[in-house]
Amino acid sequence: MAARPLDDQEVLSEMNKMVAFIKQEALEKAREIKVKADEEFNIEKAKIVRQESLNIEAVFERKTKQAEVQKRIAQSNHINKARLRVLQERQQVLDSLFDEARTLIQNVSSDQDKYASVVEKLILQGAYSLMEPEISVQCREADLDIVNFAAERVSQACQEKFQKPMNISVSEDYLPASR
Repeated sequence: MAARPLDDQEVLSEMNKMVAFIKQEALEKAREIKVKADEEFNIEKAKIVRQESLNIEAVFERKTKQAEVQKRIAQSNHINKARLRVLQERQQVLDSLFDEARTLIQNVSSDQDKYASVVEKLILQGAYSLMEPEISVQCREADLDIVNFAAERVSQACQEKFQKPMNISVSEDYLPASR
């Protein structure tokens, strides 16, 4: 069969088929490009979101640590202030105790019997603490008689208690009268 030339209608029909085919191919190619672009967009978007999430977490972590450091600094300052208040209160109490002790000591020295007993107990306490065979006691010149008597009694008491002689002497270097 010989190929006969196509008439205008057949040419138009063939052209329409070719145009439809090309159009269909173009649409499929456009769909493929769009799907690929969407996939690349979603991959890039996920990458950016992940990166920004990590950045946000890092900033959050840094700010959390900074807040924790500030909290510790504030706690430390608070504790130090409380310690200073305690030390100030303690110092005030000690000062008042020393003042009260000074007053009581001045009152005790006016009562001779009570004063002699206190002096004897103080010398005895010192002798027990030192545990030396020779002890020298220093006193005010006004208290010389009381201290000599107390030293003699303590020396005897220590000898009875420890079966060792303990010589307690009173120094001639007197303390100032104001003490």
